[in-house]
Amino acid sequence: MARLSVQEQIALIYTSAGSMRNTAALIGISHQKVGRILRAGEPGQLSPKSKSLNDPGLINAVHSAFQIHKEIAREQARIDKLPFNPDVPIFIQRLVYTPWDNVPTGYEIQKMTPRGPEWVTEYHRRPQRDASGKLVEIRGDRVLADHTHWISDKLRNRWLDTMRKTNAFLQVSIGSTVNLVLYSRQDKLLDTIKNGRVDHAIHAANILNKIEQNIVNTRIFTKYEPMAPSFRLSDLVNNIDEKLRARHQPATGTPGTRLGDQILLQVDSRKKSNADFRAGHPIPAKRRKAAGNQKRAR
Repeated sequence: MARLSVQEQIALIYTSAGSMRNTAALIGISHQKVGRILRAGEPGQLSPKSKSLNDPGLINAVHSAFQIHKEIAREQARIDKLPFNPDVPIFIQRLVYTPWDNVPTGYEIQKMTPRGPEWVTEYHRRPQRDASGKLVEIRGDRVLADHTHWISDKLRNRWLDTMRKTNAFLQVSIGSTVNLVLYSRQDKLLDTIKNGRVDHAIHAANILNKIEQNIVNTRIFTKYEPMAPSFRLSDLVNNIDEKLRARHQPATGTPGTRLGDQILLQVDSRKKSNADFRAGHPIPAKRRKAAGNQKRAR
């Protein structure tokens, strides 16, 4: 595998650190310097061949922080029984959800009926709570890689290829934080509300309502793409890139927007277990029994 550059290592660290300041604190440099390195290669920014990026002190500091990040990402993957790629260690974790109570709770409410106003009983489900009253949280089959907007397409695609080959995931979607006004043509939204299908009209009305409340930035995702190894990697990344270029990119570039800052994976729950995935590759069946008696590779 090609050696990761300082910029690539910092972009990967950012996926677990979550901010410029946290990334800077882990490396031991200023958050302004982190920003300059991550933006290297952009117009008006540092050249990727800049001498400052080849400073031995910086290289050693980033390498040390990168090893810490790698262990954090590896441990979370172990906890969540997810594949892990040590060559491109993007931090991923299962999203949690709260299930509904099995028995709906009923209460009376006055409603209009064909015979006039009447008191009727409505039944609603409530989120489950434990004995202490806390909401029950379960780790589900939706897996999130957050803060991925600094990772290059090339590095992202290398990681997606490894995840695809593990056969652990059913599908993938890329999320961006976009400007709603740029993303949605308001005249088209009004037409959809007036003439579109009911579900489309409701969605359009919700967007317009957000714009009217001055909620400008919002999250959107591409449609899911299949992750089975039988699908070619080129088809997967081309479909993703086309959707990002056509819909997401034109609505980014304003304050608070980010292109491709999340990757959402869906675990293939048809599999009996994902516990046999290690370092981004499935353990062959004939080796599983022996591997189970060995210390986990680090």
